[in-house]
Amino acid sequence: MKDIHSRSVFLTLLLILAAVCMSVLGAAAGEAESVFGKAAVICMECIGIG
Repeated sequence: MKDIHSRSVFLTLLLILAAVCMSVLGAAAGEAESVFGKAAVICMECIGIG
């Protein structure tokens, strides 16, 4: 039982680390600006402005 728990914790931490790394790499490549621009357009379309 302890082995399963430690493996679960390890995989959770590994996935969190991978997500943080991908987020940093995307932000460094300038993708954050693109994503926020698209999100603003979609949001305006949802409320009927765009």
